[in-house]
Amino acid sequence: AYARQAYQEAQRSQYLKGTKTALIRIGLGYYSRGDFDEALVHYRQAINLKGEATEDDSYAIQMIGKLHAEHSLYDSAIFY
Repeated sequence: AYARQAYQEAQRSQYLKGTKTALIRIGLGYYSRGDFDEALVHYRQAINLKGEATEDDSYAIQMIGKLHAEHSLYDSAIFY
């Protein structure tokens, strides 16, 4: 719930880094509940936002690779 609030506030104020961080936190929530497809959606949204690369981008890419590896999609995991 807080990650969604953070996302809405970051969007409203056009705070790109906050938007990326919130999307990743939303993805983590889905990941922790086992909804890997929805987690991937949010991680990809975060890294596809324009702007300067941040540590959050690195973390999102790492999580995408981890999800692919956990599902034995090794070629995709190596890509990330």
